[in-house]
Amino acid sequence: MVPWVKGAQIPYLVRDTRQSERSVFDWGKNLLAMSKYPTVMSCMEAFDELTSCYSIGGQFRSYYRYGEFNPCQKQLEKLNFCMLHGRNPVKVQEWYRARIEENNKLKGSSDAVWKERG
Repeated sequence: MVPWVKGAQIPYLVRDTRQSERSVFDWGKNLLAMSKYPTVMSCMEAFDELTSCYSIGGQFRSYYRYGEFNPCQKQLEKLNFCMLHGRNPVKVQEWYRARIEENNKLKGSSDAVWKERG
């Protein structure tokens, strides 16, 4: 019974099993893992990144480094996501987590270049 609300009761369920303890632990671990990602996304920053990519300097840099012009797909996806879901902190954290995982998969090292040259 809640003393400050007349007639109200707090429903609770007590389970004393290892499975429920494990699921609570996993939930807490997942919550801690998600807390290291930003919860807000600036649409103005996303727009600035897109215009910087489309600029003459951005395209020149891409052509110089990679031999082709940049279609700016990542920046456009970020701006679209921000316009649709930028105010939802959970979706923003999931987006940043997915982006970091994607970058880690694509990350290489200079060893591959030196092996081909040697």
